[in-house]
Amino acid sequence: MQDNDGKITAATPEERVAETAEDLAAITSHFENFEYQPDGATEPVTGDDLHRAVYANQGLGFITKQVAKFVGDWGNFSAASKAA
Repeated sequence: MQDNDGKITAATPEERVAETAEDLAAITSHFENFEYQPDGATEPVTGDDLHRAVYANQGLGFITKQVAKFVGDWGNFSAASKAA
């Protein structure tokens, strides 16, 4: 905000895709039975690189939307214990 005289600026669509991919990749432990080889790559990617690549691929946007919807629904996470 300091760079813009205190005004908030909207992120570009590319920045939003990259930020969303990074955020979702950070909370993803693994994909099961899934291989992905981005365009231009010589081998399939694995680990966090795989997660970021899948979430950033607009052709696979349905995966990103489904994961974001699941994460946004608090009912998918267990309630606090009674002893807490």
